[in-house]
Amino acid sequence: MTSIIVFLLQGLASIVSIVIHIGILLLVVRAIISWVSPNPRNPIVQFVRGATDPFVNRIKALVRTVYWRLDFAPVIGVTILVFTERTMWYLVAKIIEWLG
Repeated sequence: MTSIIVFLLQGLASIVSIVIHIGILLLVVRAIISWVSPNPRNPIVQFVRGATDPFVNRIKALVRTVYWRLDFAPVIGVTILVFTERTMWYLVAKIIEWLG
């Protein structure tokens, strides 16, 4: 029974990890897009901004992110996502250790 719980926990953590990696990729793409100033009507640009705007706008509401005309919100977002993923895997390892 314990091994089933361990496999389910690891599987769920892996799925969350994949979602976090996709978020990181989208934030990196958003940062690159902001450097080249593409057409805002481009469907890829609209998708990336639509997918990342809720997260980035929350960061911007909490912290001043623009310095020297550079927006650091995507960098802060990537840092938050990496920290979240590492914390999740640490907790998963501790739970598995506790289960024996």
